[in-house]
Amino acid sequence: MKVRYKIQEIEDAKRLAELADSDNPNELESEIALARLMLEKAYNIGDYGLATALTNTIAKLSQTSEVAKYRHGELLSRAAVIGIANKMVDALTLSIKDKFPGWEQSLGQVQSELLTIACDARNEDDTDEDN
Repeated sequence: MKVRYKIQEIEDAKRLAELADSDNPNELESEIALARLMLEKAYNIGDYGLATALTNTIAKLSQTSEVAKYRHGELLSRAAVIGIANKMVDALTLSIKDKFPGWEQSLGQVQSELLTIACDARNEDDTDEDN
C-alpha cells in the first residue's frame, strides 16, 4: 500500500508525482519523493538549514531503500550472480556431456565467458556514474 499525502497545490501534487515516479514498489520511494519536494521548497525560500537537514534525510532514506531492495531480492549480490552463472554451466554440462568430441573444451570456454559476464556486470546506475 503506497502512502498518499494530501497536497494542496496542484503544482506540488504534479511535482511529487514526478519525484515519486519509480518502477520499484518500495514504499520508501514515496518518503524520498516527499523529502525531495520539501527540499526543493526549502531551497526556493532560502531556508538553507532546513535544506541541509533534508539532504541528510534523503541520503539516509535512499541508503535504507537500497538495503530494503537488497533484502527483498530486488538486487542481487555479485556472489549470487556468479552462483547463477555456475549453475547455468552445470545445467549446460548435463546437456552436452559426451555428446561430441571436444565438449570439455567448449564447456570451459562457455564457463569462462559466463563468469566474465557475471563479474563485469554493473547495475544501470553504476554505468551512469562511470560516464
